[in-house]
Amino acid sequence: MKALVLGCSHAAGSEMWRDPSLSFPPGPEGFYKFDYGVTRSFAVKIANSLGFDNVENCSVPGGSNDSMFRIFLDHKHSVDLIVACWTGYNRTEIYDDQWVPIAPGKEDILDKHRDFLKQWASYSSDQAGRLNKMKNIVSLNAIAQQQNIRVINIDSFWPVSNFENYGYWPVNIPFFDWANQHQFVKTVNGHFFEDAHSAYCNYVLEHTQTS
Repeated sequence: MKALVLGCSHAAGSEMWRDPSLSFPPGPEGFYKFDYGVTRSFAVKIANSLGFDNVENCSVPGGSNDSMFRIFLDHKHSVDLIVACWTGYNRTEIYDDQWVPIAPGKEDILDKHRDFLKQWASYSSDQAGRLNKMKNIVSLNAIAQQQNIRVINIDSFWPVSNFENYGYWPVNIPFFDWANQHQFVKTVNGHFFEDAHSAYCNYVLEHTQTS
């Protein structure tokens, strides 16, 4: 039995390693950045709690709902559960020898991609972004249902409303909003530490059907 996690930096557990209560032995900083949080995010904890030891976290920091759907298509024949952590609707991606996340505020974006981002922000209206997020949600859930793949839908942030009939949503408050309301500490970049992830996992599980 295998679970797949899809989402952005929140589902990837980005910056969790910066928690001042943690200490690490000497080693490459990249390990802490990419490996520590990716196995401890709220989405992974949810899958683990539902009995899935084999969890592949394919979340992309700065990733979009478009990237979530694309990655789902690549994995839909090999997973039994998907924890889909939908992200902001002002994001997309482009292909330039590899897939490149396009998101406002992303610091490591190349100048040529930054030009595309400016065009995207100018011509992609708020309504168009919402519709694009809806399209990805409906498409992923419809295909997963056809293939008998269980999907748990969660918003990391920026939800679209009235989507109760499109897939299974155990809670209706995004991770970011919930953690803020409960006053969990976050980094300057807006990422939360493991205590927030664990607490949100428990909150979701309290409202999740066991089968």
